[in-house]
Amino acid sequence: MLQTIKISQHIQATSSNTKSEPLITSNYAIINAAKWLKAKYGMEFNSKPLPFATRLDGTIAFHKFELVSPDNQIVAKVKTHTMNPCGNVSSAKILDTYVACEMLKNVAAKTKLLILTDFAFYESFNNNSKGRLSRQIKIVYTADKQLAVLTHS
Repeated sequence: MLQTIKISQHIQATSSNTKSEPLITSNYAIINAAKWLKAKYGMEFNSKPLPFATRLDGTIAFHKFELVSPDNQIVAKVKTHTMNPCGNVSSAKILDTYVACEMLKNVAAKTKLLILTDFAFYESFNNNSKGRLSRQIKIVYTADKQLAVLTHS
């Protein structure tokens, strides 16, 4: 299911080594996503460590998630990975994104969002991850004027 939602934020920075393509830094992406989440859910989102696994010694492992609602029921990971100049995706970026999905899968939250900021990477990851991710995770692509939300089925 693909759903488009309008937002008012615009990506204004450009990269010096690309042809006027948007450059999205992690901080900008997190701020942009936090504004969208606040507008959508009516609450502030902040970075917060949450338990996501139990270690072999029985202690709880925590991870600092980029955006968490005050009640810990909505959790988001933001990834700014891009394609390589030749149009490929490095295996390290794919692995890092799957690790983010695994952390989201294991956190106790009602809504789990993976927010990607590069359309080519979003398309590639979306196409290659179908059937491999938990249905609990929604992949969100942030563009200049819209957010497209895809729920894996």
